[in-house]
Amino acid sequence: MPKSPAVNPATQPTTEPFDVLTVEEVAALLRVTPGWVHEKCRARSRDPLPFRNVGRYLRFRRSAIIAWFNRSATPMKKGRR
Repeated sequence: MPKSPAVNPATQPTTEPFDVLTVEEVAALLRVTPGWVHEKCRARSRDPLPFRNVGRYLRFRRSAIIAWFNRSATPMKKGRR
């Protein structure tokens, strides 16, 4: 019997209104590195990711990350791919 492909919970739709993600899950959701996520949480970052500190850990609401992504998406300039 063939194995089903691994499912990443960060990329699956959710019905939870308060779905909390880790740095690694946000990185998987946005298809970037965890280091990029950390950099986008720094105070000096332009348009930083919305996050909360839970002790020394960063936590993110899935809905806030998706809203940030939709808000910060810039249209491509004409003539560029």
